[in-house]
Amino acid sequence: MKALILVCNAGRGHTSVSLAIAEALAERGVDSEIFDALSVFSKHISQLFSKGHTELYRHHPHFSNMSYTYAEKHPMDVRSRAAVRKMLHIGAERLYSHVRESGFDCLICPHVISALMADELIRLHPNEIKSSCFVATDYTCSPLADKTELDWYFVPTQDVAEEFAAAGVPSEKTVVTGGIPVQNVFYTEVSKAEAKAALGLSPDCRHLLVMSGSMGCGHIERVVALVAKNMRADEAVTVVCGTNEHLRQRLEHDYAGREQIRILGFTDNVAQLMDSADLLLTKPGGLTTSEAQVRQLPMVLVDVVSSCEKYNLRHYCSLGGAVWSNSEREAARYSLALLRDKTLLGGMSERLHLSVRPEQVLCGTIISGSKAV
Repeated sequence: MKALILVCNAGRGHTSVSLAIAEALAERGVDSEIFDALSVFSKHISQLFSKGHTELYRHHPHFSNMSYTYAEKHPMDVRSRAAVRKMLHIGAERLYSHVRESGFDCLICPHVISALMADELIRLHPNEIKSSCFVATDYTCSPLADKTELDWYFVPTQDVAEEFAAAGVPSEKTVVTGGIPVQNVFYTEVSKAEAKAALGLSPDCRHLLVMSGSMGCGHIERVVALVAKNMRADEAVTVVCGTNEHLRQRLEHDYAGREQIRILGFTDNVAQLMDSADLLLTKPGGLTTSEAQVRQLPMVLVDVVSSCEKYNLRHYCSLGGAVWSNSEREAARYSLALLRDKTLLGGMSERLHLSVRPEQVLCGTIISGSKAV
């Protein structure tokens, strides 16, 4: 088996899931490649799609939510649209050239667009691919995922499996993984005291980690200002701005000289930051929340973008491992109150316990070709 993991140049979450799957495959001796499906058209188109996606999420989240909600309420068959069908055909044929040249026989799709392209490729060349799958990266059945006919649909919970079934995906094709795939580094055992010391924090300080997705979305400045105004001497805040350089520069200016408040741009050190944190304040992205669950890190969730993320919010709040805030002031108040309540945080942390490793369930199923892994 040789697997091609098809991502799309839109946010970091799908790529992080792909990296987790690639690690799990490598542990089982399977070669894989992570490939940007949109690049088959051109690097310029891929970059344009990424930029548009970032701008929409960062500056116009209400439009993103409106379009997602419309797609949910008005499901369509993409092949009924001539322009879309033509683009899928072109993309699939170009993708097929890469598949054939490199000898891939397994397609893994953690994004709906790449799943549609893989589905079209299989329709055009039915005997070339031995195994194909879609991997849900949110706690819902994303629009159009059900319009594909792949071999497997990996979903995080039984509730989501039932959503897929209601949308028409055969239940025998659906595998519940118990969560969303996360990279190995998040499973490494590191004590909170050690992680805090590595970052130069006192083991006794209460540490709030603030994240806004890889793109730096939401009214994070307002929340941080409210938290900063009411912090105690034994409390620290780390803010991760992602790729939003303007946000990072503004916050660095606002909190210059405040040692309790640390401002970071894009970082690959999320696992260590989560290890050192007592509480996470974030938008409910599928990957960030899943990574926090593996580290059993309680969360305060702010519904910035809504769309598919509202389902992640509901999932973690229903588990009891997160609370939801619907305003910046409420987010700041909840964060400080929880940060100071070790007993409540301990209970929330216990409810986030993950009994399986989703990426191992997924890879075991693909390799064995059976649900018994």
